[in-house]
Amino acid sequence: MGLLLRLLVLAGTAGLTGYFLGRLAKERENREALKLVESSRIREEKKCRILEDYLKGRIGW
Repeated sequence: MGLLLRLLVLAGTAGLTGYFLGRLAKERENREALKLVESSRIREEKKCRILEDYLKGRIGW
């Protein structure tokens, strides 16, 4: 009976460890995705400012 209990505790510990590692990985992926979205947004804002300056005659090609 003691061996069965030990195996159950080990399985539970492994399950919890996997669960928390999975959550950490997902949070990391979310942070990386947010960084990509932010950098994309910044690039788009720069393009819009350049186009706006061109249309207002501040810069020319």
